[in-house]
Amino acid sequence: MDRKPIKLKNEIRNMSIEEVYQQFKNFIYKQCQSWLGKYEFDDLQQVAFIGLQKAYEGYEVDKDVQFLTYAAMAIGNELRIYHRKNKKHEDVFSLNKTFSLKDDEMEYIDTISDDINYEEIAFKNIQCENLRNALRKLKPIDREIVEEIGLNFKGQKEIAEKFNLSQSYISRKYKNLLVKLRKIMEGDDKMPEKKITREQLVKEVREHGTGKDATKLIAHKYGLSPGTIKSYYDTMDVRSESKNYKGKKTQNIDKNTTEPKQEIKVEVPSFLQEIKTYRGSIGQYQINDDNVDLQFGNTTVSIEKENIMNLVMELSELNRIIS
Repeated sequence: MDRKPIKLKNEIRNMSIEEVYQQFKNFIYKQCQSWLGKYEFDDLQQVAFIGLQKAYEGYEVDKDVQFLTYAAMAIGNELRIYHRKNKKHEDVFSLNKTFSLKDDEMEYIDTISDDINYEEIAFKNIQCENLRNALRKLKPIDREIVEEIGLNFKGQKEIAEKFNLSQSYISRKYKNLLVKLRKIMEGDDKMPEKKITREQLVKEVREHGTGKDATKLIAHKYGLSPGTIKSYYDTMDVRSESKNYKGKKTQNIDKNTTEPKQEIKVEVPSFLQEIKTYRGSIGQYQINDDNVDLQFGNTTVSIEKENIMNLVMELSELNRIIS
């Protein structure tokens, strides 16, 4: 019998779906009572159990929401769907309807004996209010995606067709929105951004460079995003400090002079001039007049000779990072 952790009022307990049903059958009974004027009780009970089962399958205890809160929304939603599909009468019997008993006026709901006020537990749970507040902070389209999938239990394929998007995109979007909602509910959706001085960034760039992995390393060290660090490369003008910088160095030349510009030439290593084909442990290297063909299996990459030393330096830096 499959079990999963379920958060009750005062404890977390590993429970099966049968045990969950026994635990909350009185609550299910009360949920069905409000629809008795329109449908048979047995039909309502089956629909409510489907909602309970969906809640059980989709519930995650690490969301820090009581199961009853989650189940109340799922059961209520399932009953409303059933009502929309099977409209038989115009009037709905309400348990809040009053009737006279001798000199007293009572509501039908008062005739149902139950020591536990499940509605108060479910709908006054503070997590519900936190969730509603968090949803309000999302963009309208993001809020609709969360509500349709998470609260109305619609399929991701149906939502994808509605917005003319791919199902995989909706799936990724929904997961990211759940993470965002959790951060909002925990109050850390706006993290204060730390600062890095130009002197610190120059030091890091000289040591690590400005490549993708180096940027991630620097960002992690200072608690910033890689995108922020990349923007600092330009705003703080530190790219030229990198040992792998490939930009051209500019010289102040009088516009009226006819002196030609000096070109920076990279001297080709002597070992590349003496041999034509080199076989290594990983691949084979064919030396041509202007370039070198690097062959790895069925893949061949052509690199100009003047960029060979840059490649060697980058591979050396990569080896230093991963080792």
